Amino acid sequence: MSIEAMVWALEQTNLDPVDKLTLLGIANHADRFGANAWPSVSTLALYVGRSEMTVRRSLRRLCDLGLISIQIQGGGSSRHGGYRPNLYTVRMRPITGDTPKLERAHTGDSAGLSPVLGQASHSPVRRTVLEPLENRPTVPVGFEDWWKAYPKRVGKRAAHTAFQKVLKGKDAPTVETLIQGAQRLASEGREYRFIPNPTTWLNQGRWEDETLAPPIPSEAPAPKPFCQECRSGWKIREEDGVERAFRCECQR
Repeated sequence: MSIEAMVWALEQTNLDPVDKLTLLGIANHADRFGANAWPSVSTLALYVGRSEMTVRRSLRRLCDLGLISIQIQGGGSSRHGGYRPNLYTVRMRPITGDTPKLERAHTGDSAGLSPVLGQASHSPVRRTVLEPLENRPTVPVGFEDWWKAYPKRVGKRAAHTAFQKVLKGKDAPTVETLIQGAQRLASEGREYRFIPNPTTWLNQGRWEDETLAPPIPSEAPAPKPFCQECRSGWKIREEDGVERAFRCECQR
């Protein structure tokens, strides 16, 4: 346990309560410099009093804020099945340079030790770097308005990628053009199964399609007038002593 790291964690007053408890849990296992902490996610969940999934989301947020760095399976010694706990560092000093916040360390046997500890490794190291929030792709302006106007909202993530691609392509349309195209499609009143998926519509440049003309309603045939004799289109005739109804000639 590090008193220095614990005090520093307590001074972070602008954190969500769950995030602050997670940070305190890591600091509880760190040294005086905030390094060499490798508590398991289940241990942190016990400290916080929440589920492991909640703690994982909290770790991600703390990493985004630059308060901690995480090295996947970089701490402790190999356990059963070659698993090693994550190595956490509490960022008690400002981050300088392009230091990655999340790395994946080598998880082999003792012949290839983790490069985190500054020792040689005979196997290539795989690293997964968690990008800062400001470097992650953002939703382009106008996408949500277009999404609400499109009459078939399925596959939003793929549509988001296609939307960005269209706006960056050659002879790219404006966002307003895409919205108007979606509105024209919605006004056609097509059956749901005949509406193209949003990604297909974007990739095929369907905003340039012409609006389908509404179907011309078929005119119902004019009813034939009844004759003055039958009035209702039927005549009663007696055959073999039995009255029978026959359709009048005026309705044939």
